[in-house]
Amino acid sequence: MVFRPLTSVPNVYSAAGVLEGTVVKVADGDTVTVLDSSMQRHRVRIAEIDAPEKGQPFGNASGKSLAAMVAGKQVRVEFDKDDR
Repeated sequence: MVFRPLTSVPNVYSAAGVLEGTVVKVADGDTVTVLDSSMQRHRVRIAEIDAPEKGQPFGNASGKSLAAMVAGKQVRVEFDKDDR
């Protein structure tokens, strides 16, 4: 999965394998929630990132760092796996 913050992309859920929307929540250093144009929330885990959880050392710092980069921003998520 590739996670790219965008500056001016409409937030629409387009072709399979692509999700576009706004980051509305940062759960920790490798998990965010994206709100698409139909107001559906999608929990997204960033591939190949193993950030510490909130209760672990540096967990809060990891989440804050990711939030500083993507919170409230338009993103495009390209994925090849979809969990339940």
